[in-house]
Amino acid sequence: MLTVESPRVVARPASVLKASLAYAGLAFLGGFVFGTIRELWLRPELGRNLALTLEAPFVIGVSLLAAFYVLRRWPVSVDLGARLQMGALSLAVLLGLEDALTWWLRGRSVFDYWSTFDAWAQAVNVLGLLAFAALPLLVRRARRGVGGRGTPVT
Repeated sequence: MLTVESPRVVARPASVLKASLAYAGLAFLGGFVFGTIRELWLRPELGRNLALTLEAPFVIGVSLLAAFYVLRRWPVSVDLGARLQMGALSLAVLLGLEDALTWWLRGRSVFDYWSTFDAWAQAVNVLGLLAFAALPLLVRRARRGVGGRGTPVT
């Protein structure tokens, strides 16, 4: 478990929703930056598989930073159910954002685009998405004192 232990707060649907939207949005922005680098510079030189493989750790790193920030700003209970909700909702939002961008840039759904990937690229993509969804379960705040937005931390 990543150590940054979290506040003992009650899981409120509004805080899970806010945290999920913020987490997905920040990760999407980071992924957009790295995806642009991948598509414009890495892929033409290295090919799709190597470019995706090199990009994945950076996108997961951005997602980890986003999870730390979001969970500090909008505390979500460390309760397994609340963190699973956050991960699942964030993944759904992220897939919706990716689909919208893929429609806009390529004129096809993200799933149609992914169907052009070979087995390696699909595996890297799926593992990255699973890691993204799991990060809220793994991130915990270790600070004692006052949590995000004045919420007491025990």
